[in-house]
Amino acid sequence: MTPEHKQSIELLIRAVSSNPRYDALILIGSLARGEEHDGSDVDVILIDSSMSLADGVIGVDENELGGPFPAQVSASCTSRAFLEEAAVRAPEPQRFAFLRAKVLFSRDESIENFVKQIAVYPEWEREEKMKSFYSQIPVHFSYLKLGESSRNTFLLTQTAEKLAFFCGRLILAHNRMLYPNRKQFMKALAQAPDKPEHFIETMERLLEKPSIANAEKLMDTVFRFRDWEVPEEGWMARFCRDSEQYWLFNKTVAPEDC
Repeated sequence: MTPEHKQSIELLIRAVSSNPRYDALILIGSLARGEEHDGSDVDVILIDSSMSLADGVIGVDENELGGPFPAQVSASCTSRAFLEEAAVRAPEPQRFAFLRAKVLFSRDESIENFVKQIAVYPEWEREEKMKSFYSQIPVHFSYLKLGESSRNTFLLTQTAEKLAFFCGRLILAHNRMLYPNRKQFMKALAQAPDKPEHFIETMERLLEKPSIANAEKLMDTVFRFRDWEVPEEGWMARFCRDSEQYWLFNKTVAPEDC
């Protein structure tokens, strides 16, 4: 953490603690996780006592907090109710955002506990998610074969990305690691302690050169790694439910966003 980062955090704490509108200041992102570099933003979430769950999360101009600051500040506001709800129902990218988050200031003792709960891997849905991720792989492989044989470049490249993505999600879930976002996806995979040998290299080879041969190598690497559970209804039925009919089952987002 640079002197500019530290000074900016001190100024933010001073600004938030002196304003009765705010109940807490939470540091998230690369600084909280200890992965920052000199140009990293200071990512913070403010808990606004005037906001409700219906308000969601809104951005805050740093000038409203006494900026500009020595380091770039990225701030947003939400309610205590949002934290409480997120601790129970937040999808994985939202949970990853709170990984190793630090409560820098708080007027409410319960906020610290909510922040810790949000960053917990959702064990209660792991088994079913893994079945869903597994089910995506053979379907996208069949489309990839069609893309190569029909010389459909869009279909070929798009299904190669999907195939790699769900292979990666499967390995992350196997390791009980939260899915971050596309920016941090490969970095998280590289840090997974239990994964197939040469998994990252095999995935990158497919992404760099989409082909049936490279796709088969990735699938073989993943499928031979362990005995994966298959949905009772079969992988095609699960794929259809998750990717084409998810709106029928009270899901508001597609499975890749969960």
